[in-house]
Amino acid sequence: MWVLLSEIFPNRVRGVAISFVGLVNSAVCTVVQLLFPWQMDRFGGAPTFFIYAMFAILGVVWFARVLPETRGRSLEELEESLVRHH
Repeated sequence: MWVLLSEIFPNRVRGVAISFVGLVNSAVCTVVQLLFPWQMDRFGGAPTFFIYAMFAILGVVWFARVLPETRGRSLEELEESLVRHH
């Protein structure tokens, strides 16, 4: 995740963007840690893990469709292709 993020943000905002993503990541992890015990008590193990599996599958599908391949490309090439697409 961190390697990908360091490649997809433009050079001029990379430091701030990665810091912001780190903040969002920490917030989501905190929410999951707070909700998980409640979900286990309320729904049980299988439904709780099914919920997280669905989020993981949706994330993989979204990333596969939206994010460009970064292998073998310079940061400048990636920035140009991302600006062109959006």
